[in-house]
Amino acid sequence: MSVARRIVTLTGKALLGIVIVIISAYGLLLLVNLNDAEPSTLTYELRQSYESRPAPEDSENAFLVVLGFSALPEDDPLTMGIARRKIHETLLYWRVAIFRVDDSRLPRLGH
Repeated sequence: MSVARRIVTLTGKALLGIVIVIISAYGLLLLVNLNDAEPSTLTYELRQSYESRPAPEDSENAFLVVLGFSALPEDDPLTMGIARRKIHETLLYWRVAIFRVDDSRLPRLGH
């Protein structure tokens, strides 16, 4: 019995130590973030320029080619990427419609 009790005790102490380390790290991150400065106007300008950039044409969008990398050798990766983008957008639509998730901050595929 003493061996089993010792194992349980050591496991409990190890788990308590892990929990304390995680809570301490989280508290440290909160303290660091309390001293953060407000974003500068340059930050807002950079974000605005990024969000207002035009979307690339499908034929020039490398992301769509990457989505189609698993295409068969006789198939076009770009065509498969475009099809997969439509599937992803449909799934995003249903996620928003069913779970009422706010997707206003999600990036649009292909941008």
